[in-house]
Amino acid sequence: MTHRAALLEATCLFFAGVGLLLAALGHTVLLEPWRAAVGAELFGPGGVPAELDPFVRMTNAVLGGSIVGKWVAAWFLVRHGLRAGRRWAFQALLVGHIGWFLLDSGLSLTVGAVSNVLLINLVPGVVFLGLLLWARPTAWTPPAPADTGLAWRWLVWACGVSVAIGLLVIVGVRWPVFAPYNAALESLFGASEALVTWQVFAYGLIGAAFTAHFVMLWWAAAVERGAPWVARAVIVSLLAWFVVDSAGSIAQGAWFNVLMINVPSLLAVGLPAWLATR
Repeated sequence: MTHRAALLEATCLFFAGVGLLLAALGHTVLLEPWRAAVGAELFGPGGVPAELDPFVRMTNAVLGGSIVGKWVAAWFLVRHGLRAGRRWAFQALLVGHIGWFLLDSGLSLTVGAVSNVLLINLVPGVVFLGLLLWARPTAWTPPAPADTGLAWRWLVWACGVSVAIGLLVIVGVRWPVFAPYNAALESLFGASEALVTWQVFAYGLIGAAFTAHFVMLWWAAAVERGAPWVARAVIVSLLAWFVVDSAGSIAQGAWFNVLMINVPSLLAVGLPAWLATR
């Protein structure tokens, strides 16, 4: 079990590194095959319009940050949950991973971006699932006694709301509820049909990663209340997402994304997690 869990942990860190690579170098030749293939499917032979480049760089950073946060959270569940023989940790990892794959791939197929499934999703989808099933413990141990303090209840609630927000982003990023955000986005990058097309695609992927991230954290906080490692998992994965996402947003001048999304999310989830450590 030990060497299998170690391999699974290394896989989580590897895919977190892939997210960091996307955020930092997604605009370079390194990921050009993915961008060219998806661009042709979304916009035709000409690919992604040149005027969208700053927006694409921003969405790469936001998506990369979401990927980093998700895989850091998964690492914590493997390291402290699965290794300890917690059945709930295996279930949370399984549901979070399959949920991400179905949401991300479903959105990609809906908008016609088949290449995103073939070039991106299949590798982590198959590799992590296979290793997770391989590392499944043969004996289970019960979770630690629950702490029902206010900070933990707030943390469970905040993670649950974050899951709902992730799902809402996937299906309704252009709905009126996001009107102030979209107005700020279009003020910076310009309003166009092409921008909406890329936004629906990219934010669907972001929402899928965000949803999976907080499904795992919600599960951990709900079942293993009072465990110090759970609060650390929330704080570290949240900060990993926040730093990468915010740095990429600021680099493109998208302060609105930091102020309207990142800071409120950091406070809503990070504050109860910090209080839970005390």
